[in-house]
Amino acid sequence: MSKDFDLAEFQAEVGAWHRHNFPAAPAERVALKLAEEVGELAHARIQLEDGIGDADKHRQEEADAVGDIMIVLAIYCEKADLDLSGCIIATWERVSKRDWQRDKLQGGKQHEGAE
Repeated sequence: MSKDFDLAEFQAEVGAWHRHNFPAAPAERVALKLAEEVGELAHARIQLEDGIGDADKHRQEEADAVGDIMIVLAIYCEKADLDLSGCIIATWERVSKRDWQRDKLQGGKQHEGAE
């Protein structure tokens, strides 16, 4: 991968790698793998927050989990015929318009699709 990161190129490269290595894996299986990776991120964060074990090790596990999540997400998008970049851009356009601080001051009104 080049120094200048291109999300579409990343998705295509990861998709090709996955098709070569796991040609029969359905999108449902990839979604389960994504859930597993998010769980690993949560586990590393909990260990870090609770002060259990080596903090540097948990930070590295967090970083690794984030990378794994992005890789598996790109694979899922390839399998599901979704444009990862397009998904991110479209969703960010909606999310970025939300103002939770303003809404809190206006009596807790929430936007559609609240997180």
